Amino acid sequence: MGKVLIDRSSGYFFAIYAENPVGETMDVPDFVLENPSEWMLVKGKIVPCPDYIDFVDGLKNAAMQRVENWELTKRAAGIEHAGQRWLTTPLALQDIRDVLLAGAVPNEQWVTVDRQIVPMTLAGLQSLWQAITARGAQIYQRRLEMEQQIADMSREQLEAFVPGWPEGSM
Repeated sequence: MGKVLIDRSSGYFFAIYAENPVGETMDVPDFVLENPSEWMLVKGKIVPCPDYIDFVDGLKNAAMQRVENWELTKRAAGIEHAGQRWLTTPLALQDIRDVLLAGAVPNEQWVTVDRQIVPMTLAGLQSLWQAITARGAQIYQRRLEMEQQIADMSREQLEAFVPGWPEGSM
């Protein structure tokens, strides 16, 4: 238990920073004392503050947007496969799909990220496509994990959140 300032007209709680606060104080449980701006008094009950909830929801939405941007960036960042780095932009992926559907690699060659023309068989392109889809599945799985983590984050965690792979995993 501890004391916070209370504005009876709004029900908002405020932390006390002075030895002799000016205004009405109230004894509150520790969870309110830790983060008074997250709580308010409504009809004699301590409840979550709607303004705080809206603010945290906004932080969650922003974090989700950062996760979406992270996913798009990772998917388009290219992939290492068979000793080369390959494009994985939407246009590059469409080119691979088109060739796989046609069943033949034009001139049996393909272009790497650094614009090198290298030999490529249909089986080699299928292998590249499998690697790209496996990598895409890893990226999507990580996105889902981050979204689940965001749902349970505090304000401070949301403000510090940076999307990415867990340390040492990639």
